Amino acid sequence: PSVRIEYYPDTQYQGSYRRESFVIGNELPGEFRSERYVVRDWDYYSLREPPRGRHWVMVDGRYLLVTDDNFTIEIIR
Repeated sequence: PSVRIEYYPDTQYQGSYRRESFVIGNELPGEFRSERYVVRDWDYYSLREPPRGRHWVMVDGRYLLVTDDNFTIEIIR
């Protein structure tokens, strides 16, 4: 069973909100791969240290552990 997290970001497209969903095992959408979403102070947010080759990102209050190379989502908190 896969986990699906859905949210509505602040950005509007053609008069309606674009709907994104995150699923473990899927790739993080490209618009969330920039440095502005990377969580460097993971300890402050009570997150565990990311294993080698992974990093935390925060999107709309959700924390996602993704791989460095292809941005595959491994954990959603």
